[in-house]
Amino acid sequence: MDWTDKYNILSVLKDRKDTKVCLAEHIRLKQKRIIKTVCGDSSEAAAVLQEAVLMRQLKHPCIPEIYDIEEHATGFSIIEEYIPGDSLTSYCRSQHPEIKEIISYAVQLCGLLDYLHNRKPALLHLDLKPDNLIVCGERLFLIDFGSAKEAGQVTFGMTLTGTPGYAAPECYRGQAVLQSDIYSTGKILEFMLASSPLRCGRKYAAWRRRLLRIVKKAKREKPSERYLSASAMERVLLTVTGKDAAWEGCRTISIASCTRRTGATWISLLFASFLQKQKKKVLYLECNESDAVLQMIQGQNITEKDIFFQGIPVAEARGKLRKCSGTGEYGTDWEKEYYEKLGYKILLEDFGVLTPENIEAFLEADLCLFLVGSKIWEQENMWKGLSYLSRFEKVPIILVNFAGKKEYARTAKLLGGLKSLRIPYVAEAWEKKENKELWEVFEELYDQLAEGR
Repeated sequence: MDWTDKYNILSVLKDRKDTKVCLAEHIRLKQKRIIKTVCGDSSEAAAVLQEAVLMRQLKHPCIPEIYDIEEHATGFSIIEEYIPGDSLTSYCRSQHPEIKEIISYAVQLCGLLDYLHNRKPALLHLDLKPDNLIVCGERLFLIDFGSAKEAGQVTFGMTLTGTPGYAAPECYRGQAVLQSDIYSTGKILEFMLASSPLRCGRKYAAWRRRLLRIVKKAKREKPSERYLSASAMERVLLTVTGKDAAWEGCRTISIASCTRRTGATWISLLFASFLQKQKKKVLYLECNESDAVLQMIQGQNITEKDIFFQGIPVAEARGKLRKCSGTGEYGTDWEKEYYEKLGYKILLEDFGVLTPENIEAFLEADLCLFLVGSKIWEQENMWKGLSYLSRFEKVPIILVNFAGKKEYARTAKLLGGLKSLRIPYVAEAWEKKENKELWEVFEELYDQLAEGR
């Protein structure tokens, strides 16, 4: 086809029997374009045309724009935006991106997936890999939609295309879901990290460790155990370096144990200390009748607004007073609104022992943690608490406190499919360098809070 009236052909990028790709310049606009010409009788013609029609419907900063599709006697031509740059594969191998740059690209990819997955109907890409991504300055572009399927088009047992090593396990069984793209995103993040230079210092080590944990979750075998959405993964990525712009409002963490002296208050204060190191304004809220923390601060000439324990702001929950108001209710939801106005980003609610009276308030939190013991004689109380929780749809994370690895393995087996984490015994828990394992548990919980699940 003659393009001389609209474009100057600058170079031929690919010339095969049925397909020709040229770099051209629009004569009037002085802008570069890619012109892909395909023969109508080519075996790939229908698929290429379908991909172009799909891409023309998509409007996102990370997707090259399709300007026109022109049919002619021998086939058709697709005129699309020219993206100068290298594939992510070439870029990583030659430029070795730093951690912050990697996070930026991963966040952009999650934002793109969020756009695709929230279309009506949702669109699954199903072939995310570094070769299909172009790095142009600080921007990332996705250039290949040949394997994309609408959610309703994916049926059990159908053959799906994809790239081995990046396609999720369920894709090989013809059972692709939205989380299949999350899996591929985790693999891409892992690829970028492998090419990133190792830097000295605790800060970089912590960033890399948290990114590897994000990779691990995104790549889990079961789709339901990965991030439930691209936006959830994006929120966690934004917290890695502390610039968590996606963190909005005040969030709540509830902690309750199966019985007294299991360590709910101790773990609450340790977690609060960790959250302060994440630059979050956190308030420890005593939501139980013991008043143990407030009793430890006796003798101080202070007002209610400036009570501190080990540098952590402390307050007594007033939610329990609602039991005397005649409504028969118990909760701390109204206090969240009050403390949010004071600038707090996290309320850590210590419920002490889980009971039928406080269980509904406990489960209202954004992140619920149920503390159990690992000893055989502590199992009766564990099952008692779990029986209370079994009546509700929301399932908390089980923290197995003061547990050795063998004790935890035995308890985790008893818990079956319930999400659980091991809290190791620590003698002096205020210094992070002495308690790396405990801090890693807190980091995982913090990621879950940021994710919004």
